[in-house]
Amino acid sequence: MPGLRQWALAGLAACLLIGCSADKKSAGDPAADDHGTTNASHAAAGGHGSAHWSYAQQASWAVQSPEAAVCAAGKAQSPIALASEALVELPNLVGSYAPAEAAVFNNGHTIQINAAPGQTLNIGADVYQLVQAHFHAPSEHQLDGKIYPMEVHFVHKSESGKLAVLGALIDEGSENSQIAQIQAAIPKEQGENKAQPAAFDPVAMLPDDQTYFAYSGSLTTPPCSEGVRWSVLTRPITASAEQIAAFKKILGENARNLQDLHGREPILGS
Repeated sequence: MPGLRQWALAGLAACLLIGCSADKKSAGDPAADDHGTTNASHAAAGGHGSAHWSYAQQASWAVQSPEAAVCAAGKAQSPIALASEALVELPNLVGSYAPAEAAVFNNGHTIQINAAPGQTLNIGADVYQLVQAHFHAPSEHQLDGKIYPMEVHFVHKSESGKLAVLGALIDEGSENSQIAQIQAAIPKEQGENKAQPAAFDPVAMLPDDQTYFAYSGSLTTPPCSEGVRWSVLTRPITASAEQIAAFKKILGENARNLQDLHGREPILGS
């Protein structure tokens, strides 16, 4: 793949520190994103699938199917509230990403971009392939008491099916040219079969300041499977008020409620 660009993040907690290891069973479908899926064709691309659930009825997620019981009973659920604390020096996280054509579609829960193959995120000795990216409005994670207008999740998985999600908060500010290209490609109809091509450069949606929180969490939609390795960047990127409004017009509010920490201690790395 031509033009790989390296994005180096100064440290992500080792699994020994945050308990982030997950096998295929604990992480749900190995190709699922942080929202999960029970649809095999979508799973192959890391998609959300077509399960019948809604953000307006989150209390019912756990009773919709046996596999979603952890939505209510789990002790390591996402998203969570994050608060500033002393920085800790941790192992580096390095993403090797390349601008490439990608498929953009509306799956009914979010706007999703399926990434071209060959793009990786290295966390110490662990290697994860970038599967896709997608958006939430408002942000799912809370930082120092603030909920941001949007959040983008970059979903990665290892060869063994372990999931690692990199989250970037989006604040209102300058227009984001990469988001503009994605918005221009969003099809009018829902469904992966309606996908439209767009130029996609992950680095264009990542901040230069790479301080982040690391913790072990879950998928943020049914089946809410736990064992997902999360890193949430503390410095937001920006999108214009018009770009944020456009996403909200399509998606409505598509963020899961904050979940209890249950004794977890997210690590702030630098």
